[in-house]
Amino acid sequence: MIWELLIAFPVNILWGILLFQAWERPYGKIGVYTVTGVLLVVGFLIPDRYALVFWNPGGIVTIIFGGFLHLTLVKPNESLKKVLLIDLPSRKAVKEILMKTPDVEERQKAYVNIIREYSAFWKEKSNVLTEINTKYNLAIFLSIGGLLFLFWLISYFFNPEIIAMLKGQFEMLNQNIARIAESAKDNPIDIPWLFGIYISLAPTVIFLESTVVFLFFLYVLRKIFAGSGSSMVILGYLSLFKMHENVVWGFIAAGAVTWSSFYYPLPEIVRFVGVNTTAILAFLFMLQGVGTLHLFLTVRLLPASWIIFTVFALGIFIPQAILLFIFLLTATGLGDFWFDFRNKALQPRAIFDNDDY
Repeated sequence: MIWELLIAFPVNILWGILLFQAWERPYGKIGVYTVTGVLLVVGFLIPDRYALVFWNPGGIVTIIFGGFLHLTLVKPNESLKKVLLIDLPSRKAVKEILMKTPDVEERQKAYVNIIREYSAFWKEKSNVLTEINTKYNLAIFLSIGGLLFLFWLISYFFNPEIIAMLKGQFEMLNQNIARIAESAKDNPIDIPWLFGIYISLAPTVIFLESTVVFLFFLYVLRKIFAGSGSSMVILGYLSLFKMHENVVWGFIAAGAVTWSSFYYPLPEIVRFVGVNTTAILAFLFMLQGVGTLHLFLTVRLLPASWIIFTVFALGIFIPQAILLFIFLLTATGLGDFWFDFRNKALQPRAIFDNDDY
């Protein structure tokens, strides 16, 4: 199963690239509508063995349907394109410019001036694009997550073969854990209990996985179409992602329901909605925290993507560290509504405003 997924994802990225290429061709829009519709229908008709690969968060449906929404949801006008297509020099180019200045003090002044230019640019971009970008991202994330959950739900009630495959994967996981725990004289995990947790958190799991996959897909597209002037691909930066203020109260309410479910016998459907709503909103606030951190590092010409990626990669080997980092990012996303971290991230450090520099 793992090898199938590893092979499937690059192929599905190719599907998505072809979708974007078709959009630019004559009658491309009709072709995009047709391909997306056909694949969604075919996805419910293909044999069960291939259905999971087709519908899993890294499958063809996620990429094609997400690409379709990415192309159709936002149609930038000319003024918006001007903001989208402003191209600042890369960190490498800035470093080359600075190194040409032999005097250390002059080099520092040049660096400060560049930081101020970046800050001014990102302020303008944030003012123009934050609301559009956030609504656009939410529409894609929720649509993909909802579509995949619908398939999961239909499978649960009408396609026991697919559910049996999922249980088979848990059996394999149990065998591996039991093999590792044997030396410690431990008992293997109770598969029905583990699968029951998976069922209760299915919307959250599907939403998280599909969102991460599509964000990676957009990142790949930006690298491929870099410098091509395709404003459609440029949209979607996490640096411009900010949840609406009123959502905080929804998160607090959902959290209260989840907390109450541990102490009081609430109806199962209420607990189900409360737990999944809390988890999904917490993930979205974490994305806002990631965006705020990314913006802070970007304005200061630091390798934002690599720093964040390295921290998450270290979490594979030190799970406790990644949990702490996720908690801090979620707290940053929530705290942004009260402490305006995003605006502070767009401000150069106080020392930059010193006339001595």
